Amino acid sequence: MLELSKIVTREQLCEQLGISANTLRRWIKEREFPLPHNASGRRPFFNRDEVSSWLQSQEVSNDQ
Repeated sequence: MLELSKIVTREQLCEQLGISANTLRRWIKEREFPLPHNASGRRPFFNRDEVSSWLQSQEVSNDQ
């Protein structure tokens, strides 16, 4: 089970990244952004470590 400090809601993630929910959905569909996790019917959440790793991989691929 994930530590609570390592999870973030879709709303929080969008705010932190400065993107809309539509952009986030597009990234999941088209750019292999980490899939959200579900917690027994509640709103989906994201793992901060997975998101951080994805962001770092995007920086590397953009540098090449």
